[in-house]
Amino acid sequence: VGCNHQHGRAAALRPAVAALVTEASASRGGHPPAFWLLDGEGGATTAAPLSSWTSLDAAAKASATLVFLDPCPLADNPGWPLRNLLALASRRLGLARVKVLCYRPRPGRDPEGVELDVVLGNAAAAPAPAAAAETPAVVGWELNDKGKAGPRMMNLKSLLDPAALARASVNLNLNLMKWRMLPTLDLERIAGTRCLLFGAGTLGCYVARTLLAWGFQRMTFVDNGRVSYSNPVRQPLFEFADCAGGGKPKAEAAAAALKRIYPDVEARGVNLTIPMPGHPVAEVERAQVEADVARIEALIAEHDVVFLLTDTRESRWLPTVVAAAADKLVLNVALGFDTYLVMRHGVRATPAPESGGAAGGAGGADSSQSNPPGTKAAAMSAWPPVRLEDMTGPFALQQYLQQLIRADPGDLDTLCAVPKDADAAVWQLEHLRQFTLELNHLVVALRRVCTPAACPMMKATDEWQYLCAAHKTPQECCAVDYATHTLDGTASLLNSTKLFPSRVSVKDASLPYFQSIARRLYRIFSHCHYHHRAEFDSFERKTRLCARFDAFVRAFSLISRDQLIVPRATLAQPGAAAPEK
Repeated sequence: VGCNHQHGRAAALRPAVAALVTEASASRGGHPPAFWLLDGEGGATTAAPLSSWTSLDAAAKASATLVFLDPCPLADNPGWPLRNLLALASRRLGLARVKVLCYRPRPGRDPEGVELDVVLGNAAAAPAPAAAAETPAVVGWELNDKGKAGPRMMNLKSLLDPAALARASVNLNLNLMKWRMLPTLDLERIAGTRCLLFGAGTLGCYVARTLLAWGFQRMTFVDNGRVSYSNPVRQPLFEFADCAGGGKPKAEAAAAALKRIYPDVEARGVNLTIPMPGHPVAEVERAQVEADVARIEALIAEHDVVFLLTDTRESRWLPTVVAAAADKLVLNVALGFDTYLVMRHGVRATPAPESGGAAGGAGGADSSQSNPPGTKAAAMSAWPPVRLEDMTGPFALQQYLQQLIRADPGDLDTLCAVPKDADAAVWQLEHLRQFTLELNHLVVALRRVCTPAACPMMKATDEWQYLCAAHKTPQECCAVDYATHTLDGTASLLNSTKLFPSRVSVKDASLPYFQSIARRLYRIFSHCHYHHRAEFDSFERKTRLCARFDAFVRAFSLISRDQLIVPRATLAQPGAAAPEK
């Protein structure tokens, strides 16, 4: 066998091969046959099917070259199919010597070619061409897993199928986040989580796209609207064509869009109206409303997480109640013009202790005071006690004071006593901040009775009338405005980085402000006591706020005793007979 590389000749064959492909495209799907022959040389070279061998004369046969598509990439080795071509040349064509060109097309580049001069044996002893029935069986098949000769098959779907490529790319992106940033991210659990989205509007579309990006693949939309012409520009799962003919149902159009974005997602849309409280139901609509409620209960039972993404509060009520009864996780999302709200509730991650929230160990070893997911509102601050020395950070005194108030707001001596190793000035600062915070609740409780018409000026008794210092020059304000201005001004002073730059120390120059703040806050108590006694007593029984304030200003001499006009007997027993004004 003689071997000679013929790259130039292989490149010259491209026009001839192209013509052969065109001729064979009708019957072979646009691919050239595996074997063919070349008639002539140089610029006159033409490609012809191997079946045309019998029509050539002796001179043409002597100059012809057999060609086969060679899959072998090795420079000096022909591919396995050459054996069958040589067997045909010897047994059927009766050739003792043959020229062969191994044609190797390369996409985007010139083809390669290896030319061989093959001697098949003694020409004089060459056998006569065999009859068709005596054609030997071709070789080249390997035994498959069943022990039979056949082709080896390889499934390239994962490399060629666009859906499989998308799946692999998405999974790679999520796994990169897991490997680098979130080792505990459970991608299999996320992919299997069933998400129920109430609302397929702006919130619904964006939440669905975000869930898809994080690997959630099972989503159900619930909405009763249709796509309008204003929707596509704000809601990314819709387009202009969805608005035609009155608009497609939003839930179904959103689910279809998710499938177009990612074929692996299991998305469906449910066209359903959510019954809302306060909306009357006609007798003819009763059966439909009951069916809608039953459908909502069934949908929530089928899913793991419920997203409330509707436009109104009323439409969120029923899914919230049903999800709470079914012990399902609820994510309530609301969007305003310049604000937003995300609230998570419905499922406890860990069982809460009988006393409420679970934070800290025995003896208060842990001062983090955090609540596990799903803690009820009543137990939000029911933490075990923590010693002040175990608390860390600049807000330790604030946390300790609030802990004492939660434990017993009537223990006035303990509340006023400066803790060991604590700064007395900082202790007073934290008290004033706490009083300002809680007085806001008292002012809210007075909103129905302390109106500008009922209380046109701020006073306690006829002897004690007050001007509002919030104005450029002090002037009279109605009582509710005076209280509001006072609390706003006090909060501004206490949060001033110039006067109180630290929560661990207070400058001597800032101490006189304590007396001014205390006097102004006390006026709110005195007005409430003498003009709104019922509200004062009700609030005092719950919080002991005025009693705490009275004990505090007496302990630190912030207000002279002749100005403390709320009787101490009233503070000791809220609800006792009111004195005359």
